[in-house]
Amino acid sequence: TYAFDHTPYWLERNKNGVDVSGVGLREVGHGLVSVAVEVAAGDSVVLSGRLSAASHGWLTDHSVGERMVFPGSGFVELVVRAADEVGCPRIDELTLREPLLVPPGLAVDLQVVVDAADGDQRRGVAVYARPVDSETWTRHAHATVAPDTETEEPGTAPAAAWPPDGASPLDIDARYEDLRAEGYAYGPVFQCLRRAWRLGDEVLAEAELPQAATGDTDRFGLHPALWEAAAHAVRLTEPARRGSGDGALVPFSWHGVTLRATGATRLRLRVRPTGTETARVELADSVGEPVAVIERMAVRRTTADELTGAATEDADGLFSLTWTPVGTATTTGLPTGRSVPGPTDTAEAPAPAGGTVVLPALDGGATELPFMDSDSAGAAGQDAGIVVLPVLGGTAGDGDTEPATGAVAERLLVALQRWLADERNAARRLAVVTHGAVAAGEDTEGIRPDVTDLAASVAWGMMRTAQSEHPDRFLLLDLDVDPKSAGSDLADLVTRAARTGEPQLALRGETFLAPRLCRTRSSATPGSVPDPDGTVLITGGTGMLGRLVARHLVSTHRARHLLLVGRRGPKAPGAAELREELTALGAEVRIAACDVTDRAELAELLAGIPAEHALTTVVHAAGVTRNGVLADVEPQDLHTALRARVAGALNLHHLTRDLDLSAFVLFSSAAGTVGSSGHTGLAAAAAFLDALAHHRRAQGLNALSLVWGAWTPQGPSARPLTDADAIRLAREGAVPLPASEGLALFDAARTVEAAQLVASKIDASALRARAAAGVLSPLWHDLFRTPARRRSANDGDNTGSRTLARQLLDLGAEERNRFVVDLVRRHVAAVLGHGSPAHIDPQRGLMDAGFDSLTAVEFRNRLAADTGLQLPATLIFDHPTPTALAAFVLAETLGTSGDLDTDDTVTRGAADEPI
Repeated sequence: TYAFDHTPYWLERNKNGVDVSGVGLREVGHGLVSVAVEVAAGDSVVLSGRLSAASHGWLTDHSVGERMVFPGSGFVELVVRAADEVGCPRIDELTLREPLLVPPGLAVDLQVVVDAADGDQRRGVAVYARPVDSETWTRHAHATVAPDTETEEPGTAPAAAWPPDGASPLDIDARYEDLRAEGYAYGPVFQCLRRAWRLGDEVLAEAELPQAATGDTDRFGLHPALWEAAAHAVRLTEPARRGSGDGALVPFSWHGVTLRATGATRLRLRVRPTGTETARVELADSVGEPVAVIERMAVRRTTADELTGAATEDADGLFSLTWTPVGTATTTGLPTGRSVPGPTDTAEAPAPAGGTVVLPALDGGATELPFMDSDSAGAAGQDAGIVVLPVLGGTAGDGDTEPATGAVAERLLVALQRWLADERNAARRLAVVTHGAVAAGEDTEGIRPDVTDLAASVAWGMMRTAQSEHPDRFLLLDLDVDPKSAGSDLADLVTRAARTGEPQLALRGETFLAPRLCRTRSSATPGSVPDPDGTVLITGGTGMLGRLVARHLVSTHRARHLLLVGRRGPKAPGAAELREELTALGAEVRIAACDVTDRAELAELLAGIPAEHALTTVVHAAGVTRNGVLADVEPQDLHTALRARVAGALNLHHLTRDLDLSAFVLFSSAAGTVGSSGHTGLAAAAAFLDALAHHRRAQGLNALSLVWGAWTPQGPSARPLTDADAIRLAREGAVPLPASEGLALFDAARTVEAAQLVASKIDASALRARAAAGVLSPLWHDLFRTPARRRSANDGDNTGSRTLARQLLDLGAEERNRFVVDLVRRHVAAVLGHGSPAHIDPQRGLMDAGFDSLTAVEFRNRLAADTGLQLPATLIFDHPTPTALAAFVLAETLGTSGDLDTDDTVTRGAADEPI
């Protein structure tokens, strides 16, 4: 490419102007909902719309506790419009279930569902919402609407003399200041009250939309800000309570609401208390004609924190790992497996049974890998589709856990690298079997699932990375019995496990369980808050996440005694500035140099914490990362990645388990749960932290493993995301967390009773695309479902080598060559983030074009999924250009020599592009 390379871009059509009638929808032209559809099976109706600060700018004028909140009275307008669709202009009752928070920078989808009429012609109405990046709908309000058969007049218009004689004025500005002091920040649009008076028990008020908000009043029955003004007028019925700290009166239900006139921009309001927390509100226009009546509005005193805390956070990036039954382990009729003799196994191997071979166990006490050093595994498994490798920690006590963990990780790394390097294994699957390495299953009679083999838990993180880099090459199975005692049944169990189609399984009893991610709702109950007199210990305290959490705990949760630990301590970049900042916020801060992997050194540090400020909170955020694809990882890199996280966590566990901690939080990584190419060491360490949290909770101790996705880098210690990182994350459906959202998830997670939670921002559209393409990890299948159907061979979308072969045989030689080169260039462009395959030179080496080990793995997997071919790990090194790769693909698909005429392999565009 060059600086003036031509790329056409088409303007996107205005979405508001799209004709939706062609897809069975009807436009309703409302400011909150845009389309409606009648349900064929009954007389119910569904209205849909989308909210965002970009499309509804007035939302930014309605904030509570620094969160943008859809006004509660806006639900009245939604239900009024929905009820109009079915001829029910009266709201008998409307109740809010929970507030609707509008995430910054995101849109929120709305659905208003109107049920079929009952015998009295009344209908139920429910209002649902979800952020556009979510699959989960939340019901925010429910109502009952009815035909307007009431004989009561809609309301007595305010007196001709306005305001009435004897009315005393009220200070509106002071009341809005009171609200701001309580955390209710209303901008100009929602400060509609202009004047107000008290007349006996009643309050009279005038409200007017600001000029900037009057442009779209014809798209509402009554603008949400004017409905909200009625609630503000109700607040005036009580005396001023500035600085009380106990919140403000907030409406939560409306009864007997009828809208009589539309298009109002100015109102006269009459509020008549009907109880201690209820009032009747009559709304009239500027000449006294009735606009609407609310026969009874119920309010209750609510603080800003209570209001925003009552909103579920299940759409903002908090997920739990659950285990779903996917099959049974009945082995009747399955072939008998066989074992490969190990170094101490002198018994004759069972006769081959065709299908599954069991290798000797790899455990923390092993000193050799004889079966990987010889040809025994290859020879024994030459007719096998599955080779089973039991991986056991072999720990005898807590003191053995850390060395055993490192030993298991290193031996498994060597085994996997040798397995992948052996071409005889290209068509086989390696099944790694553990025993009690994951906490699968549900609580039983109050007993939580435990991890009994902590050392082997690293295998789960490593294997998840291996599965990411080499799809369909590995199976992962955890048993609740020792694989060594399973005998010949182990091969049968693995064969049955493979038939489930799941890459990761746990066997509990006779049931196979598969891991799934599901959205988790934070609790309305506040999470653990640091004791102001207690000490908060943060390891990795001068790193990016440590700094953010320290600042957050001090500024938001009033932590007053911090001990920040790092290898360099006060000599870390920015440490002095961090201490000054936290001190200015009122905290007493100590930044200490300490190697948390040294138990004696850490014990000495903890012993120095004064008794009057005893340790109450632990956040373990220390860690070193060594990236690299599985084939390139050196044992030392693996040990480096494990040491700070694993040894540090174990030392903290042992040294604090007798303390009364309010929080013990381990900062883990999604690499250990979801899997991530190029992060073998990080994934292994993260899986261990997750297992340790489950182990502590099974022992009745406090623990939470917070599994972080990517963060937006910031601060002196942060490594910036490269373009390749950003492209890869976007394709995988991961969105880097801004600091504010990550810290909000940190708070939300601590309100949930769980040992392990995933905190990650996702791109739902990207994950849906991966699901549609059949490459989405089964972990996400409960959230992003796709039909489990085989794709037809004549779909014409290059699925499978037979389909590709048919396509190629239908082409002439020149077109065939061009087709395959274009296919390769398309995947190269996608991996490198280019907008068009035309930017890829078919003769240029891929490493020169920007490939690295991670992009090479991703490219190979994409090409393998598209062609159905089994491609070697050394693909781009053996065939370094798109032309050479195309020749290889052609030869593998058709069995030809694969020579391409390189003069005709570049697709050329027409001289002129049609308009």
